[in-house]
Amino acid sequence: MIRRFLLSLACAVVTISSFSQTAPTFKFISIDFPGASDTTATGINNSGVIVGSYTINGVIHGYKLVNGHFTTINFPGAVSTQANGVNTNGDIVGTYFPAAINTSHGFLLHNGVFKSLSFPGAHQTSANGVNNALKIVGQADNDGFTWQNGTFHRFKAPSNANGTTALNGISNLGLIVGQVFDLDNWRAFLLNGSDLDLLQPGGALDNMARGVNGHGDVVGCHDAASGFIIFHPEAGESSTDKPDTFPTLTSVNFPGASNSCTNSINYSQSIVGTYSDSGFHNHGFLAIRE
Repeated sequence: MIRRFLLSLACAVVTISSFSQTAPTFKFISIDFPGASDTTATGINNSGVIVGSYTINGVIHGYKLVNGHFTTINFPGAVSTQANGVNTNGDIVGTYFPAAINTSHGFLLHNGVFKSLSFPGAHQTSANGVNNALKIVGQADNDGFTWQNGTFHRFKAPSNANGTTALNGISNLGLIVGQVFDLDNWRAFLLNGSDLDLLQPGGALDNMARGVNGHGDVVGCHDAASGFIIFHPEAGESSTDKPDTFPTLTSVNFPGASNSCTNSINYSQSIVGTYSDSGFHNHGFLAIRE
């Protein structure tokens, strides 16, 4: 079943203008690494390659899923590895944990070779997203960062309390999504150059923006344990539009799940995410727009 869906995803030619911007429907399929107690799906590229993580015997490993075939990803010497994002060229970024407690590092897997990424002076570094220009976004301790060609740049989103910033996804056009902890709540944002727009939907207190595609569509989750998609929130807006106009949010949830989060979206608006069952076990999912 997974193979059939993923093959159709990889071969489909989708015209974005044919999509209605109201009441989208999706075909859902669960993603479970064989024998794993928990599975997540955190990245999908334009060819339908999916990455994520799975847990067996209490140990977390990364994986790549291509045409129904899983491949395990383990950073050499690490006690656990998480795969977080993948670009169109198949480059993968993620996080690995050495033996030291409370220490993590990011990584880039490029042409079969692992490169460790550690923000200078940080105890914890996570590489969360990568685009075709090999620009990487992530989090280092309490700040977001970008990395490209060996150079880190720190990013801290504006907040009333100098709160924690995370950068989670980046499109091939350079749009970046993430969230900032502002006073008592997480607030999702979309960063387009120097223009930062908050994406807080009405009625939700905590929001996380997890992924963005080449059209500027954004996916993530909010405090109602629900995944969402926002269709191109930058459309029709200029960098001088203040205050921010909060965009329309459309829920995307795995049927029957106790909670869902959408983590990544590709150019064809196929989405991967994670949901929990009644036994509190995590599963990945693929949602293909109909």
